[in-house]
Amino acid sequence: MSIGSETAEQMTREAIQISEAAAKLAALGAKNLAALCLALANENQKLRGKTHMNALLRSGKELRVFDLKEQDLAAFRREAKKYGILFSVIKDTASDSGHVDILAKAEDVSKLNRVFERLHYAAPEKKPTEDEPLKKAESRVPQENRSAERGTGWPQEMMENEPISVIDRIRQHKQQSRQTPPRPGKDKER
Repeated sequence: MSIGSETAEQMTREAIQISEAAAKLAALGAKNLAALCLALANENQKLRGKTHMNALLRSGKELRVFDLKEQDLAAFRREAKKYGILFSVIKDTASDSGHVDILAKAEDVSKLNRVFERLHYAAPEKKPTEDEPLKKAESRVPQENRSAERGTGWPQEMMENEPISVIDRIRQHKQQSRQTPPRPGKDKER
């Protein structure tokens, strides 16, 4: 046997081993990629646009319902997709009112308000929730010595004028002290 044939045989063995290892790695990568694609397909994590109601319910987040005219549905879909809102359309098949309900996540309410504004819908009235503190009720007794806007004893005319400087305040105080009669027992003047 010659040395050249042994070297050639060893090189072919190593080439076969390397190609086997590369094939195993490629198969493992393909298997992992297929498993990842299958998991994403089953998860159905759609981020925007129309989706099924079950997907929204499975998310476990708070949901809100909005009323929409059926004729505005196509424009709503375009705008909602542009703003990245995930929503579901609920049609009432029992009645033919021409309205549909839009089910969306509560975290998207500000985006939905913008979409409804662009569709020329009136803004919904905000109802106080449990999380928001209630506003303090106004007093039933009118406060005569306070300004309604600022809550101070100054008359409204004083608030509208420029602020009085310290020197002007001292002068006013001196004039008031000269106009008022001295108290008994206090003959000294300051």
